[in-house]
Amino acid sequence: MSDAHPTYAEVGQQSIFITGGTEKPLVTQLWRYDAISDLTLFLNLHLGIKFELEQVNVSPKRELELSDQNHAALKAHFAKDFDLYENAIGG
Repeated sequence: MSDAHPTYAEVGQQSIFITGGTEKPLVTQLWRYDAISDLTLFLNLHLGIKFELEQVNVSPKRELELSDQNHAALKAHFAKDFDLYENAIGG
């Protein structure tokens, strides 16, 4: 979790992108990607048209094990990102 990244990976943290570096999101609604069906339903109802969104670019499911120490370090380093995800609609 170093701060040094290759140039192609300089996309930044989601929490900074969504909040502009402030404490609150700059958007009124934030939807979890794993709840895309909830977003589709919301849009269908509010726009009055029916359509479907397909999930693409999804990582394959794999077994993953992190030590308790690494898990705690990950959660601490990306605390704002985890908070956004856990509080997004569909969670």
